[in-house]
Amino acid sequence: MPVKNMVAFPKVNKHYLAWQEDHHDEQKSKLYLLALNTEEEEKIQLFEGNIFFYDISDDYLVWQSNNRIYGYSFESKAIAQLDDNGFYPYINGKTAVWERLTDHGEKKFRVVLFKINSI
Repeated sequence: MPVKNMVAFPKVNKHYLAWQEDHHDEQKSKLYLLALNTEEEEKIQLFEGNIFFYDISDDYLVWQSNNRIYGYSFESKAIAQLDDNGFYPYINGKTAVWERLTDHGEKKFRVVLFKINSI
């Protein structure tokens, strides 16, 4: 699948390929999905903006943009904001984890463990 822009950080699960394009222009970065095991190659743009980090599981895709954590459900095809002050999200199945800044003065972080029931 040819792309015109710079591609970075590809990730894959059993059914989807995810990747980021234009990651050097932080406000124009795009997060894409491509369904695997289908006859058509349809590239789906999920998000555009400052994408810093993302991860994929078989059920969900999570990402960080401007310290907000978002989740995308492969089943419902919906996006939801999961946190407004998070960093470095990871996901395994339906359980996401990320760091959350708790004290701006001393830069203290805590770990957030979040079970996604639905998006």
